[in-house]
Amino acid sequence: MAGRGVPKFLFRYRREDSSYFWEELERAIGSREFYFASAELLNDPFEIRPTITKPSPVEFLKVLEAKYGKNPVISRVTLEKYYGEKLTRQKHRRELKGFAPSLKIANWMINQTEQTFSKMNSRTRVVCFNETPMSLPMWAHYANNHRGICLSFEQVLQEHIEPDFVPMKVSYSSERPILDIGEFESASIGGEGFSPESALKFASSMYLTKAADWSYEKEWRAFDNDGLAPDYERMSVLKPHSIILGMNASKDLKDKIIEMYGKRMRLLEAQSVGDKYELAFKNLN
Repeated sequence: MAGRGVPKFLFRYRREDSSYFWEELERAIGSREFYFASAELLNDPFEIRPTITKPSPVEFLKVLEAKYGKNPVISRVTLEKYYGEKLTRQKHRRELKGFAPSLKIANWMINQTEQTFSKMNSRTRVVCFNETPMSLPMWAHYANNHRGICLSFEQVLQEHIEPDFVPMKVSYSSERPILDIGEFESASIGGEGFSPESALKFASSMYLTKAADWSYEKEWRAFDNDGLAPDYERMSVLKPHSIILGMNASKDLKDKIIEMYGKRMRLLEAQSVGDKYELAFKNLN
């Protein structure tokens, strides 16, 4: 049973002619694993690419001083990445002193942060779902012109005990998200403006906002931004419910789906509805 505002079911349209179709299908149904793709390769070039605004070094220095005082602005791990080598304790202490807040460091951090966020989409992985199996454009765009399938998953949030991914709702806007580097630093952990609410607002703005033109997708997505390679990840909250074959699905696909999954889960077939631009679903088992 889904919570308030959360749909009981989510859907995932898939084309049947991809080389990974059967592996993806079995992993989703057999172990609740889903392929997290690089956001850089998605079909929207604006995905996770905010408009970046920068404060002056003087303004940013005030933010750093409020947050760090006279302490270094980076950790030992970050410092070692900066130098590209493991540091001895002595060198670590010596070098860290050079990263206390100053105009030089403020300017350096502004540039580093700008570079990082201009490449947000290349560090982010996503998997996408939507709210309905009735969308004709979704069948056309993501299920190979109704030749593929649509997978149905029940959201079992009350059963969620594993530390894995949960789908979140995408919002749509006519304007791109704005990332102000000064506000971001202040609102991040340790900053004066930090709160769980501010962190959620940032995530929603950066990772869960798309152009209004895409609103027909009614998308929900799970994501991470750890710079990991695309791969399958488990989502225990999504319980496999049914497979819907597109109205143009081939007999071979239909027969194979019935053979492999007919005794494991509900199977449906999309059909046209009389003189209307609508779909109805016929039971196959």
